[in-house]
Amino acid sequence: MPFDAYLPYPRICAHRGFNSVAPENSMPAYGAAVALGAEEIEFDLWSTKDGVLVSCHDDTLDRVSNGTGKIYDYTYEELLAFDFGVKHGEKFKGLKIPTFEEILQKFSGRTIMNIHVKIWDCRFEDDKMEQMVALIRKYECERHCYFMTTNDEMIKKVSAYAPEIKCCVG
Repeated sequence: MPFDAYLPYPRICAHRGFNSVAPENSMPAYGAAVALGAEEIEFDLWSTKDGVLVSCHDDTLDRVSNGTGKIYDYTYEELLAFDFGVKHGEKFKGLKIPTFEEILQKFSGRTIMNIHVKIWDCRFEDDKMEQMVALIRKYECERHCYFMTTNDEMIKKVSAYAPEIKCCVG
């Protein structure tokens, strides 16, 4: 996949992955989008109670899993007890919430990643910026991703800390 700077607009961005064929913000939804030619995938990030970055659009579990409550009130291990596929259909029963690192491992260099950092929009005390940037650098996808947030202060902070990673206002 060409780097973000070389891929012209307009382009196909699969919002929450290919979420009509697989549960939104899931590895199957991202994989289906990439396999069918989406040039970009969009996904949302939250932090668990123990600091693991996970992908889910909502801050609550109720709509997308068989759990209830806020994602950030659970540890990652506790979230693994919930089923994130069964509400989409029986064939996805048992699907687990993906981590940011799993997404990077699988899709680095294969698509552009539009990373909507929900914890920045909600102004969490621990913004996890250094952790996110370290993972992006680990998988060498600085030029294959960009952050999206509504928080202007985080855009300035990321631009100063990691100028090679682009940011946009959501």
